[in-house]
Amino acid sequence: MKKTVLFAMGLMLGTASTAQVETAKIAASTGGTFGASGNYVRLYTANPDLSNMVVADSALGDFSNAVVQDGALIYCHVGRSAGHPEGSDQIMVYNAATGDREFDVNTGVSGLQDMAVYEDYLVFIRGFGAADNKAVTVLNKNTNLEVFADTQIAQPGAMFLSGGMLYVANTQNNEAVITVYDLTDIAPQKVGEIAVNDTLTSGANGIFVHDGYAYLIHRKFNPDFSLAYDGFTAVNLADSSFNVDTTVSVNEIFAVNDGKLWLRKNGISTFDLASDTFANVMGSTGTAAVFDSINGNLYLQNTDFFSYGDLSKFDNNFDTVATAQTNWSGSALTTVYNHLPVVDSVEFTKTPLELIYDFDLTDFDRGDTAYITNTQLLVGHYTLSFDESSVTLEGAFGGFSEDTLVVTICDGLGGCITHSVEIEETINSVEELTQTNYKIYPNPATDVVFVDGLNQNTEFRIVDLSGKEVKRGFTQKQVNVSDLNRGMYLLQINGGNPQKILIK
Repeated sequence: MKKTVLFAMGLMLGTASTAQVETAKIAASTGGTFGASGNYVRLYTANPDLSNMVVADSALGDFSNAVVQDGALIYCHVGRSAGHPEGSDQIMVYNAATGDREFDVNTGVSGLQDMAVYEDYLVFIRGFGAADNKAVTVLNKNTNLEVFADTQIAQPGAMFLSGGMLYVANTQNNEAVITVYDLTDIAPQKVGEIAVNDTLTSGANGIFVHDGYAYLIHRKFNPDFSLAYDGFTAVNLADSSFNVDTTVSVNEIFAVNDGKLWLRKNGISTFDLASDTFANVMGSTGTAAVFDSINGNLYLQNTDFFSYGDLSKFDNNFDTVATAQTNWSGSALTTVYNHLPVVDSVEFTKTPLELIYDFDLTDFDRGDTAYITNTQLLVGHYTLSFDESSVTLEGAFGGFSEDTLVVTICDGLGGCITHSVEIEETINSVEELTQTNYKIYPNPATDVVFVDGLNQNTEFRIVDLSGKEVKRGFTQKQVNVSDLNRGMYLLQINGGNPQKILIK
């Protein structure tokens, strides 16, 4: 059946980052053994190959409905039943880059159903058992203060965030309604409703938005809680026309790839957006699924919601790549993507003894930082040292100006890049080495070098011509060089320009 309601809604596309993106982690949340006393909600993380699976964080709670990524931060829902001693639902925010709990968010609701993060906003919808009637709530994620709440809609069943537009599927007057909110303006606001005027679309409990269409999952129950019917509806967001199919049962729409929606439906299935046809691609339905759009892998969680669980990874051919036993009873699952570091600029500074390269680094992921982890020279004329954001070259005085500095830069999520800098400077020329404010003699020397022109005890430093420091100390009148091998050295007084000295 098809109904048309006049309504216009434009979709806004998200901006793409210029940084390369990798899959860093798989994250899942669980409520532990259902019905047990002292339950903990646990956040698990694993490497993309399902190795190094650990309990990253935990909090007292009964269930978890959502786990989402915001840069290096993972927001994990901690659901609590009515009367729980810890109060209402909580969101624990874990930093996957540092391994620390950043902060907690008290939601003020019991039965939070879903959440998402967009720019400065944390958005969530409530389920049954909420402490108030704020069906849709928007917080400033930096302050955790409420900036918007909708108390007018009833029975929100699912939400989907696309390019700053929030679509909430809810049921009103026994019919499905898509309520639309704009998070891109100065303040969040409700901008309209799309009424799917058909009682066969009531019980909306899933929504996925793509390319101008909203795809709804709905399920209606009889008064005795037996299932009356369920179905799948495609809604045109431009004109509100829709098609309802009550012959199919869909558990979840979790991805779009290559012109197809990916579904949990009698196994893993696809819905071809061009032909409107379903196809089964894998037999196991699981309890949660996520598609890794970077590597093309599917992750599927199975649980009996009491004690058994496993997490499996499948390749493009739907062959099992890895399986990890989890013993989870939860079903919230997500990929954690990592934007690799970016070198914005490199600032060069030359001193009498050093070439210094300061790197201005950016990491696009909230809560993550970029830092230098390794350096090397392709030719190797200089001596290298480095800290988190700069590289210092010493040695090769008066020559060997051409070389290539290769710097490895990583972030806390384990992503790394390499950046090269062409070196075309000498540290000192021969003329610079003779400019001093003091006098040294004899030169050549055998045992002692005398220093004239110092009026207090002053630090000195002796390096060989490769840049290696061989002696350091303090002097006002003389420097003992009897312990040095024969050869040419550079004597630097109080950080000034070095002078060549010959030891016989």
